[in-house]
Amino acid sequence: MSTVREVNWSDLDALAETVAREFPWLRLLSRPEIKEFIREFADAVVAAAELSRWDLVDRLVHAWKATAAIHADPDLAARLSTPIDADHGPVPSPAHGEQAR
Repeated sequence: MSTVREVNWSDLDALAETVAREFPWLRLLSRPEIKEFIREFADAVVAAAELSRWDLVDRLVHAWKATAAIHADPDLAARLSTPIDADHGPVPSPAHGEQAR
């Protein structure tokens, strides 16, 4: 059995197909994005295992799944890709003790 660090990165198509069985929304991402997800996922799994912090993987998957959801909605993707012309002022600091999501 190979480890994450021994994955054959040269056969991205086969690797992406294997990973997409678990995460079907990957098919909404571009090829470079899929490659980036797979590398980040592998790094997150290794870090999570070493730190016993599996929430690291959960946060990564959540963020990429949100990216795929944007790709699934062309109108939303277009709106989010448009430059912001207005200055909406300073961003307030989060309330004390509140964690960012």
